[in-house]
Amino acid sequence: AKESKRSKRGEEQIKQIIQKYEIGQVHVQQFDCISSVFPACIETNTPYVAFVHTGISGVYEWFEKCFIGYDSIFEIFFNMAEKIVAITESAKEENMKHYNIKDDGKYIVINNSIKFDRRLKQNNNIPNNITNFLIVSRFGNEKLTSIRNAIKIFKEYNRKHKESKLT
Repeated sequence: AKESKRSKRGEEQIKQIIQKYEIGQVHVQQFDCISSVFPACIETNTPYVAFVHTGISGVYEWFEKCFIGYDSIFEIFFNMAEKIVAITESAKEENMKHYNIKDDGKYIVINNSIKFDRRLKQNNNIPNNITNFLIVSRFGNEKLTSIRNAIKIFKEYNRKHKESKLT
C-alpha cells in the first residue's frame, strides 16, 4: 500500500511539472520511475523516450517479479515509447526480443550518457520544436561529465532558441 501511495504521489508531482513547464517530451532514464512517470505522460498526452541502461541479462524478469504489475507495465511502456535509447546493441536486442518490438526506427543506440544532441531529434521523427523536456533520472557522480556536457549544449541551443529554459 505504501508503494502505491508513493507512486501515485510521484505521478501527481510529475504531472504538475509537465503542466507547469509545458514539457514537450519526457526522457525516462530509470526503470523504478516508470510507475510514476508513465501514467503522468499518458494522462497529460506527453510523448516520452525510454532509456535502456542495462546490459545485464535477466533485469526485466527481476523487475517483473519484484514489482507488482511491472510485467504488464513494461510491455505497454516500451511499446508506446516514442523512441527507445539503448546503451548497447545487445541491450537493444534483449529489449526487442523480450517485448516483441520491431525496430522500425524506434531504437537508437547511444553510449551510457545523457545526450541532448540532434541525434534524438533529426532523422528520428521527433519534433524539432520541443522547447521543454523533462529528464527523470538519478544524478550521481558518475553522471557528472554528462550533466556538464548537457548544460553546455543547452547553453548553445539557448543562443538560437531564446524561449528555451533549463529548470
